[in-house]
Amino acid sequence: MKFDVFPMMYFAHGEDELRRRQMQEGTGLVAEGAVPVVTAEDIILAKLAWYRRGGETSERQWRDVESVWTMRGPSLDWPYLTRWAGEMQTMDLLLRLARGKAG
Repeated sequence: MKFDVFPMMYFAHGEDELRRRQMQEGTGLVAEGAVPVVTAEDIILAKLAWYRRGGETSERQWRDVESVWTMRGPSLDWPYLTRWAGEMQTMDLLLRLARGKAG
């Protein structure tokens, strides 16, 4: 298994990301009990930031964010996404994602 670990303040929304985490059972990461998992919205925000920081060339980052969007789109917290995408200067990427245009 591969894990990405970032300090809470790596992204501007770090405190909200930590506060919004969801405890998930049955991940296989621990013998029993729940582990904290980042929300779909926070994954999207981080992936958009990585995509931007990488010069918007990583097809993998864009495919990852499209996959999360496809699986969770209707249930996503749009006000949260737009607030942080504006702060993180990735609103254009979020809107492109919402319109379904390839990266």
